[in-house]
Amino acid sequence: MDYTQVVGIIGNPDKCDAALGAKSCIWGDGKKNISIKFVADKVVLPTMKGLLKCNLSSQAWTARM
Repeated sequence: MDYTQVVGIIGNPDKCDAALGAKSCIWGDGKKNISIKFVADKVVLPTMKGLLKCNLSSQAWTARM
């Protein structure tokens, strides 16, 4: 999945940092968030913090708090 697809599903990130072809973006705050690392605009490491239930699939992400 690429950055554009992720933004289309969960919206614009609250913060992104980029360096040397890699980008790290966060949706949410310090207690509840989704953090995704992208390399060449592709997801390489998605993580979640403080979410009660999260289903990941190649088609869509659903997070319930």
